[in-house]
Amino acid sequence: MGKKNTKPTQGKRAYNDKSEIVLENEKFESYYRKQNIFGNSTESESEKEFQTLMEFLKKPLPTTFRICGYLQHAFELKNHFEKNYIPQLQNVEYEGKKIPAPEIIPWYPNQLAYTIDTQKDVIRKSPPFKRLQRFLVSENEAGNINRQEAVSMLPPLFLDLLPHHLVLDMCAAPGSKTAQLIEAIYNQAHVKDAVKDSANLSSLQGLIIANDADPKRAQMLVHQINRLNSPNVLVVNHDASTMPNVIVPSSDKPDEKEILKYDRVLADVPCSGDGTFRKNISLWRDWSATSGLSLHSLQLRILIRGLQLLKVGGYMVYSTCSMNPIENEAVVSAALKATGESVSLVDISEKLPELKRESGLSTWKVMDDTLQEYNSPEDPHPENVTLASTMWPLSMDEMKNQHIERCARIYPQHQNTGGFFIAMLKKESPLQAHRVDALKKQDERPEPKRQKLDNEASTPASTAQPVTKTGNNYFDEEPFVYIKPDDESISSVSNFYGLDPKFPRDQFFVRNQSGTPTRSVYFACSLFKKIIENNINRVKFVHGGVRFFVKQDISPLLKSNESLEINKDVCNFRIHSDGVNIVSPYLDEKFFCDATLEDLKVLMKHDYPRLEQFPENGKLRAGAEKMVLGCNIVRAHAKIEDGSLTDMRNLLPVWRSPNSCNLMLARKEKQNLELELFGMN
Repeated sequence: MGKKNTKPTQGKRAYNDKSEIVLENEKFESYYRKQNIFGNSTESESEKEFQTLMEFLKKPLPTTFRICGYLQHAFELKNHFEKNYIPQLQNVEYEGKKIPAPEIIPWYPNQLAYTIDTQKDVIRKSPPFKRLQRFLVSENEAGNINRQEAVSMLPPLFLDLLPHHLVLDMCAAPGSKTAQLIEAIYNQAHVKDAVKDSANLSSLQGLIIANDADPKRAQMLVHQINRLNSPNVLVVNHDASTMPNVIVPSSDKPDEKEILKYDRVLADVPCSGDGTFRKNISLWRDWSATSGLSLHSLQLRILIRGLQLLKVGGYMVYSTCSMNPIENEAVVSAALKATGESVSLVDISEKLPELKRESGLSTWKVMDDTLQEYNSPEDPHPENVTLASTMWPLSMDEMKNQHIERCARIYPQHQNTGGFFIAMLKKESPLQAHRVDALKKQDERPEPKRQKLDNEASTPASTAQPVTKTGNNYFDEEPFVYIKPDDESISSVSNFYGLDPKFPRDQFFVRNQSGTPTRSVYFACSLFKKIIENNINRVKFVHGGVRFFVKQDISPLLKSNESLEINKDVCNFRIHSDGVNIVSPYLDEKFFCDATLEDLKVLMKHDYPRLEQFPENGKLRAGAEKMVLGCNIVRAHAKIEDGSLTDMRNLLPVWRSPNSCNLMLARKEKQNLELELFGMN
């Protein structure tokens, strides 16, 4: 969702206690009354609707979450939640008032999203809701659910993503929408197909490039997507309005280079955020009309840049969490005018039919904080007021030809949400009148303050940065350095675990200058590698890939049996839990052992439990006798008959010592899995 443009307040008292903030702002009310945002109704109906809007803006925002749809057990988790949590939340009372139970968000696909219209103090103090909160926190950390505002879930749903799509998320942090994009292009059915056919894994082309301009927010993004363990995501750090061209080998002529273009682009741009009053109470005190004015040009540059990077025939979603037409319809209209017939607005009125929405505005006013109206940028105005010619609406005929009504406005009172704006655009033809030879014209990096429309040209192969072994050392981040398939260390690890020869071993990389597997070995899709190797000093890479192998201290094993040989009897790299689901179909069967729920209880309760601690009627005790020393994988079949999880399969890495077997998960991961499986107890 769009981020509020905030600055430190100097010389003013910081309000840590939000209860001190009065939920009134006369300028805000006057501004939007003048904008006549409900102008399609009669005057009395419009005023009534506006009053209802103001009432909802003063109400706390419901807690909302969605179950991650690409996980194999998404519906099992939904079943678990509805059978073991919702019944206990029916008819709950707090301080004499009945508290509503969680409800399904009607417009979200497959009924996998919920809203909880309950105040936070109730959730903290009411035992049934405290139990629910623990479940939500745990499953969120595990990547099984995502806690995010309802309207924030919308933009990815309009993109109609397919597994092979190349997607650019221009303003991605904190990452909730990026997580949805990951699910869409790398859903479980797609993973299942890939692991059945080894050749597919090496050719998976779906990829998301998730960008954010703020390095710290980019790290927040990393934390969010890490929970999903996808090899099809690359995090970068750039100003979205000057997003660099990404160079890759030409699909037609591999010896030549071309600019990567995207099937889908999402621009959830920085905005004033006045649709978030319910969540950001400080807006009642801090809201300013000048925020929208100052952000308009940046928003337009981001939209234009996104359209430049979009493939012909591709779709782009522009969204904000603002109700301000200066940030919404004015930006979209200006982009349509600048790109002519090359771009069109898409009619999304039939998408998500249960979502209530209003059409885009065709007229609005340009005003500052004093509600002074301006008719042109040449009108006298204070220095702190930024005016641009693109802020004003076009003639009624021009607006009609643009179909500006195809934009969608979501208001809080419609379905108890925040305020939001969405427009979907299609690139009908290149933004230039004539076809650009992408390999003959130098790459024109757009200026920070002025975006040119004709810079869809490519960079000639001769001007692209050379590939070096040290990765993108021009920037501060640790480089991505690919390991040669015949590297002795990776060959030894692959051979030890019986890695299928069809597995794409050339897609392993490390994050260090030497390129040596000293600690962790990562894996990512094939396009990821092409991007890394061809954009060393062009793109600031932050994060990507899935950790597959991790260095493990095997000295205790060697001491216990001096005849053991490294990489023959025992391997000094173990399989990491992040990559276990992807690599498992390619491993030798001897590394697998089945386990029951009772076996799992022992593994989660104890560190390095001795074999005799496992139940005799379980599977792991007998299976452990056949395990190799070192890393193995437990196939845990969770089948609980009390209405909880049923038939859920987990692949979990374990470490087999001579007399014990340890679950190789971080403590937090153990806790999350324990709550998911045994939460009822």
